[in-house]
Amino acid sequence: MKVEGKEVLISGGGLVGVETALYLAQFNNRLKIIKRSPAVLPNVERITRGYLLRELEEKGIPILTGRSFVSAREGYAIVENTETGEKEMIKCDVIVGAFGMRPYVPFVIDGVEYHIIRDAKSVRNIASAVKEGYEVGRKL
Repeated sequence: MKVEGKEVLISGGGLVGVETALYLAQFNNRLKIIKRSPAVLPNVERITRGYLLRELEEKGIPILTGRSFVSAREGYAIVENTETGEKEMIKCDVIVGAFGMRPYVPFVIDGVEYHIIRDAKSVRNIASAVKEGYEVGRKL
């Protein structure tokens, strides 16, 4: 699927989410990043962190902290404010889960067949990811 000219919500504001946002920005996408904790890029060394934050700012990509992904519907995502518990809708065409290096799938996608594979299932190496993706693709 080509992601171009879309409203994209990236759930996960660590290194994976930020680099994904910067990559997708090249294709005329309008991006937002949500992150559960208030710390942005906490485990990234200072020079790289500064560079990435400047790139996000130059490209107008906001990071909404204190937000947790809840669910998706046609045309929007529902996120929860982690401090108040209040839910809000964010308009989006595409949702990218960028949760880092541990298995984590906190949502259900209504009415859409999907498969949980690779690091969403358990963190593994690239060889197992390719094999598992191949096997799921063959079954589709």
